[in-house]
Amino acid sequence: MNFYHSCKQIMIFHSVLNIAFLVFFACILFSSQLTAMPIPKADAGMLNLTSWDFDKDGTVRLEGDWQFYWQKFIAPEQKPLTDGTFIEVPKSWDGHQLNDNRNAPAHGYASYQLSVSLPQNSPQLALKVIDIGEAFRLYVNGKLLHSGGETGTSQSMSKPAFASGVILLPENIGNEINIVIHVSNYNYPRGGLWDYITLGEISAIQSLNELALGYVIFLACSIGIIAIHHLSIYFQRRQDRTPLYLGLFCLAILLRIISTDD
Repeated sequence: MNFYHSCKQIMIFHSVLNIAFLVFFACILFSSQLTAMPIPKADAGMLNLTSWDFDKDGTVRLEGDWQFYWQKFIAPEQKPLTDGTFIEVPKSWDGHQLNDNRNAPAHGYASYQLSVSLPQNSPQLALKVIDIGEAFRLYVNGKLLHSGGETGTSQSMSKPAFASGVILLPENIGNEINIVIHVSNYNYPRGGLWDYITLGEISAIQSLNELALGYVIFLACSIGIIAIHHLSIYFQRRQDRTPLYLGLFCLAILLRIISTDD
């Protein structure tokens, strides 16, 4: 068994683990949504959650059409402007058609904005952010609540970093929240809000985060065991270097999982 064939088997194993977890998670979501109300989506930069019960209906993904301002960092407290476009979230901004009919490139900077209408007497809420490419600052009602790296209007002013996490929103936030996210990308092949941002009651968001963390730990342990197994084979039989290369390949995957997942 050569090195490339072994690497292919590892990638297949990685994919099978991903598919198995997704199927398991989808079954949970499907069973929980059998009696749930339709999931609302953002339209024209606005998301109406006035009929959503966070205690009964659970978390909600802030997906749909967000307001988008290319090559502009709008003021965090800014109300929606008329010179933006609407962009689908989650999705990278690459190829998005701008007002002048140009397509946005992978590298540059922009602002995203979403106005969310909440139900009366909502519990204290939280946001779960995964990956935003590749530097960002997230504001809610004009206040900076989370950031990753340093955003900038040029590559020299920007510093990339991934910063997933759970963000607690202030208590008594009211019935309207204005989310503004500044994003810049000058290194990664795609930029923008390419992953979901989830809103929900604090304990539900924390449970969601723990479930994701459990999957990462399971995947890391599985890859780590494979790495240790092949490295031990190499140290017992050093004339064949294939297990060494495969073990190092697994360690590289393990380091990427640890460094990029929450």
